[in-house]
Amino acid sequence: MTVYVVIPAHNEAANISPVIESIRQQLSSASLNFVIMLVDDGSNDETVSLVLGLSHQEQIQIVRNSRRLGVAQTFQRGLQRAVELSVTEDDLLLIMEADGTSDPMLIRGMVSALNSHEIVIASRFIRGGGMRGFSYLRAACSKFVNQLLRIFIPLYSVTDYTIFYRGYRLSLIKKAFTDYNGFLFSFRGFEANTELLFILSRYNVKIKEIPLVYDYSLRKSKSKMPVIRTIYNYIVLMVKTKMCH
Repeated sequence: MTVYVVIPAHNEAANISPVIESIRQQLSSASLNFVIMLVDDGSNDETVSLVLGLSHQEQIQIVRNSRRLGVAQTFQRGLQRAVELSVTEDDLLLIMEADGTSDPMLIRGMVSALNSHEIVIASRFIRGGGMRGFSYLRAACSKFVNQLLRIFIPLYSVTDYTIFYRGYRLSLIKKAFTDYNGFLFSFRGFEANTELLFILSRYNVKIKEIPLVYDYSLRKSKSKMPVIRTIYNYIVLMVKTKMCH
């Protein structure tokens, strides 16, 4: 079994080195075979050069967009590369953020949960989870969107629809790529992550959530999310998905 960790990034020079090193330490201490994959979305800072300067390069791969393509295409490129590299049916995929908010201490629990589930979600909204360092408006918007999604597109045992920090069995991702002819996303922004969850839920998967305290103060870079547009796109996704069910 190999654990592939995909980290989409754009201009994360302030965060990326300690993020990758902490992930590597957690995976190594658990005696797991792993590949850490930075998927760089046309950064114009030192993100890529800093990663190239890290030790243990044999455990790190870099996929680069020559220009900024956006969240969905960057996400898709990371998934595709992991699928291409995977050689066994029990390989796993973790998606983690490059800004330091995806707690590496959860990695062991997520890998363990994927023994009996196809998807594992690090959730802010179950007991033990939470949000720190958010403005009142940002926290309220996140809770509002997730509450809408829970009401209109309920998925068993899912409370956090929008968080990027998740684990998947790679065999499930492979099946989706095959069934969708290699193109998983019709949305271009952060909502593509939720679209993926809806797509994979159609395979009658078992999903488990583990608590995440999402500490926004850990990030040293500015958010790239256009909040109002993203909320609008989540609502469009919700309506589109509801009509297809």
